[in-house]
Amino acid sequence: ALISATNAVSTLGVRDNYNLISGSSNGNLMFWNLTSGAALTQTMTGVHAASVQRVALITTSVLVSASMDATAKVINLATYTSTLTFSGHTGSVYSVIRLHDGRVATGGAGDNSIKIWHWNNGTVTTTLSIGYLAQSLAQVTTSILAVGGSDFTVKLWSFANSSLLATLTGHSGEVGFVKLYAFDTLIS
Repeated sequence: ALISATNAVSTLGVRDNYNLISGSSNGNLMFWNLTSGAALTQTMTGVHAASVQRVALITTSVLVSASMDATAKVINLATYTSTLTFSGHTGSVYSVIRLHDGRVATGGAGDNSIKIWHWNNGTVTTTLSIGYLAQSLAQVTTSILAVGGSDFTVKLWSFANSSLLATLTGHSGEVGFVKLYAFDTLIS
C-alpha cells in the first residue's frame, strides 16, 4: 500500500512504469515504487513553501512542479535536487505541462496568465494574458493550448499569436482537468 504521506496529496504524476511522484499540501515531493508500494528514500521535503498543485515530466530525468507559492521548480530526477526556480507568476501556479517542442507552460492565478518558458534557463518566450485562473492545460496542436478555467469553460488559445480561438461551454463549475483524448477530442 502507498502509505507514508502525512499531508494531503494534491497531485500525482507517473515517471515510468515503476515510479509514481506525489506532491503534497506541505510543499513536499515523494517518489514511490509502484511494484512494492514503498516510498523511496529520495523524498524531497520543503521543495515549495506551499502546496504542490501539479507535476509534469519534462524528460526522463527532469520534472517540473507547480505550487501555490507562486513558483515552478525544475527537479533533476537523477540527483533529486531543484535546479531552477521559475518565479514568473505573481500568484499561485496551478498548472504545468510539457509542450511538444520541450518548453514548459504554466498557468497562474493572481496574474491570470499562462507563461511559456524554457525549463533549462527559465526564459519566458510567450505570455498569454487570459483574464481568468488557468486550472488545467493540455496541448491540442503544436500551437494551440486547451485551458480549463475558473470561469467554468475550456478555452482554446493560440500561443503562436496569443489569441483566443474558441470557448467551449457546458460545465457548471471550475474546470480542474482537461486532457487531449484523441486528435480531435478533449476530456474536461
